[in-house]
Amino acid sequence: MTAAAEARVLRALDDLRDAMGAMLAERREPAESPALLTLTAAARAIGCSRATVTRWADDGRLRTVGGRKARRVPRSEIERLAAGPPEPAR
Repeated sequence: MTAAAEARVLRALDDLRDAMGAMLAERREPAESPALLTLTAAARAIGCSRATVTRWADDGRLRTVGGRKARRVPRSEIERLAAGPPEPAR
């Protein structure tokens, strides 16, 4: 490869790096959070561990939708929990 060709490749790589950096810098959180959260995201939103959220879901203290391997927590449940810890199911 000639020196001129190598310089063009390096400039192109620099331009690509700069463009990707600008694109990543512009990334923002969605304006509105999703209606359904994973158990991990729900735990983060509530401020507890994923194990706690899983236990609450298993005990019926936290309403979830979906199958056991793909459970999601409705945003409304997160808002309900903001008022206090869930009561055990009766």
